[in-house]
Amino acid sequence: MGSKKKLIVGGIIAGIVIVIIAIIVVISFTGKLTTVKMLYILEPASDLVVTKEHYESIETFEGESTQIAGVDIPFTKEETWIRYSGTIHIGFDISDIDFDINEKNKTITFTMPEPKIIAHEIDKDSIETHTVKNAIFKKTSYEEYSAFISECQKKKEQETMKNKELLQHVDENAEKAIKSLLADNKDTKKYQVIFE
Repeated sequence: MGSKKKLIVGGIIAGIVIVIIAIIVVISFTGKLTTVKMLYILEPASDLVVTKEHYESIETFEGESTQIAGVDIPFTKEETWIRYSGTIHIGFDISDIDFDINEKNKTITFTMPEPKIIAHEIDKDSIETHTVKNAIFKKTSYEEYSAFISECQKKKEQETMKNKELLQHVDENAEKAIKSLLADNKDTKKYQVIFE
């Protein structure tokens, strides 16, 4: 009895897979450009990274002093300069981009969202430290340095997303990338691409 159930379930799953494949094939070979077909065309660029911002930073880490009765104990506060470089990848999630296909006028109109940070990488090999003030009686942990660098990353991301000139460059690069992607596809190359 168990093998019959497995056979029936397997037949149902195979039937569903065949129907899905048939739908995709029909959509692919019809001359009309559909939303599903556009999503399929844009899918390879799911995270559209259009700009990389490389930077170098020098930050000052100041550890907390040990206190007794509200008084700082000498030689328990560390001050260290940390130098590192990183790369911020800015772009768009394709699923956030709205578009309208006008078959009659042969246009595709895109409405772009605000750019966002896709990734932020710190080059671990670039990290250098220089102790300015040594805490003889207290050592700073790796976790404290790591948390400090994470805070610096967040601050750098906020600064980057306030840079209007950079964000304008991101928008321009996105338009070029989408136009290029659509110009290379046989289904979309006959359409005029418009950005609002």
